Amino acid sequence: MYEVTEEKGYIRIKGGESFSPRNTFECGQCFRWLPSGDGGYFGIASKKPCRIWQEEDGFCMTCTKEDFETFWKSYLDLERSYEEIAAGLPKDDFTQKAVKYGLGLRILRQEPWEALCSFIISQCNNIPRIQKIISALCDCLGDDIFFEGKTYKSFPSAEKIADAGEKGLAFT
Repeated sequence: MYEVTEEKGYIRIKGGESFSPRNTFECGQCFRWLPSGDGGYFGIASKKPCRIWQEEDGFCMTCTKEDFETFWKSYLDLERSYEEIAAGLPKDDFTQKAVKYGLGLRILRQEPWEALCSFIISQCNNIPRIQKIISALCDCLGDDIFFEGKTYKSFPSAEKIADAGEKGLAFT
């Protein structure tokens, strides 16, 4: 069970099973969570911007306690016991090394449309190129999102991509 306290402008999460922003956001399952320059990560999920950073006894997020409970806890798959899953895996050296290596990695519950588009874009591309294409797509067709004094772009809807047509998608 996680202990969530609200600070000024962010929440602090302690307890519960391990969560590693680095292992989760750099494993190749998502492409819009990027290092924020302060040791954490910045991303937008379902038009919700957030910064997440690790601390010794947990992690912090720039959201309200209510947003954490209603969206982020599910998005980060924090209600699933990965320790139970790991306990059921084979005990051979190879598997146990893999479990240790991926400690804290959570399988994100991403918005299906964005996950599908990201998967299609990922074909025959490396991670930096995928990130560049997705960023360009969002910059050209996404809606404005204001966060911490800056403007970011959401992932565009299926309708916006369809309306752009082939010529509108030639920016990549």
